[in-house]
Amino acid sequence: MKNKNKIVFNTSILYVRLIIGLIIGFYITRLVLDAIGEVNFGIYSLVAGVIGMLAFLNSSMSGVSMRFIAISLGKNDILETNKIFNSILLIHILLGFTISIFMTIAGLFIFDGFLNIPNDKVYEATIIYYLMVLSTFVTMISVPYDAKISAHEDFTPLSIIELLNTFLSLAIAILISNLQNNLLITYGVLMCANLIIIRVIKQLYCRKRYNTLEINLRKYVDMANIKEIVSFTGWKTLDSSAAVLYVQVQGILINIFFGVTLNAANGVSRTLSSKLNIFATRMLNAVNPQIIKNEGTGNREKMLQLTATSAKFSVFLFSIFAIPMFIEMPYILNIWLKNVPDYTLVFCRLLIIQLLIKKFSFSINTAMSAVGKVKGITVVVLIDRFFQFIIVYYFLKLGYPPYSIFIIGIIFAIIGTFYKLYFGQKIAKLNIRDYIKVVIIQGILPIIFTVLLTLIPIYLLEESFNRLILTMTVSIISFILFIRIFGLTTTEYAHIKIIWISIKRKLSVYAIKAGLA
Repeated sequence: MKNKNKIVFNTSILYVRLIIGLIIGFYITRLVLDAIGEVNFGIYSLVAGVIGMLAFLNSSMSGVSMRFIAISLGKNDILETNKIFNSILLIHILLGFTISIFMTIAGLFIFDGFLNIPNDKVYEATIIYYLMVLSTFVTMISVPYDAKISAHEDFTPLSIIELLNTFLSLAIAILISNLQNNLLITYGVLMCANLIIIRVIKQLYCRKRYNTLEINLRKYVDMANIKEIVSFTGWKTLDSSAAVLYVQVQGILINIFFGVTLNAANGVSRTLSSKLNIFATRMLNAVNPQIIKNEGTGNREKMLQLTATSAKFSVFLFSIFAIPMFIEMPYILNIWLKNVPDYTLVFCRLLIIQLLIKKFSFSINTAMSAVGKVKGITVVVLIDRFFQFIIVYYFLKLGYPPYSIFIIGIIFAIIGTFYKLYFGQKIAKLNIRDYIKVVIIQGILPIIFTVLLTLIPIYLLEESFNRLILTMTVSIISFILFIRIFGLTTTEYAHIKIIWISIKRKLSVYAIKAGLA
């Protein structure tokens, strides 16, 4: 399968899984929030945030592992691939134990007045915390297997496994809705068990699917590879940790200044924004291995072309649903949740704006990682996050409202776009002028015109389900039209036509075969 067709096929598979997961995921959040209540939901979101803050290495290592495995696959060297995989596996086993021990010790102090949790809920919060420590360890030691599947671009089985995860989560939510006692602890135990089951399935799949994969730490672990991976990981970890830590610190600051109830609003807004964000990241999951493999084979020009294209289309894929949801957010929240926590509406809208801005430059991170030079950008990111934290704390201390956190985040997201462009040029020879024209300008214009057109039903009709359907229809159709007019280069449009013709031919062949059968 040609690379372009493979990317389209993989993206399609990921989006089928995504749409099903989104529909079920929104329903799960409603069930869980209604079943365990705002306080318990806020506690769960807060403790999950603390774990995320302490376990930031997992996020960093996942991307690093995929990068090294993809580069070895690009070289078509089986021995090197086995050395890389076993070295990564050993690193994760050691890191898993280290992180778990650290978090276990931290748990002895973290509930002693550090978090603003009601006294009668401290025991339950502690149990949830240690269940998440176990989940973190399972996730950490399983990252190499996730990276292996992604590097091979086997997204169909990966999507099937993730759908299983979604349906198990739905079953847990339904069960919780029908229980009366110990709801928070029961929910935590079942979600931890679900994670373990899914991770075991992924590991078993890798062992069976990849015949050339041989797991033998004594035979294949290479200290030179470990040194290179650890060195690269050090800077990537600082990069990832800066983003993850800041998000979790936001939740802690909200908790300290406004109490655990407002953490429920933060948790809901994070859930909604993350579901929308998946529309963009799913495509990047399909494109990133190709970006890294092209750099591994020395095709820098192709790598940069894929970087720009993936950035622009991630903006489109995020915006196509974000625009109508942003506009109809009050009604969507009311039909999604029985009781909407205070500040949820403004949190959700500001987070959508912040994520959209970041989409315009997010793929540049992959390009710099593919080249392997991330020290300079990481230092700037650390300074960026540090100043964000100081400014946010200062504003909250002065009595500003909680949504000021997200307004400050939007300002820094705009600043981040400019310094990523600078480092993209310095590290990967990115042409800033072409990137601004092809990605930023061609990405913004369809959004502006679509928003203006979509606002018409809002001002003409009363809030209702019919208006929601009309708003979404007008938004999606007009956005696709404006993408065609303003958002595509001649080359991109030609490629889309070729791919579309190829898809129609394949569907025709399948239809003929089905008819003959």
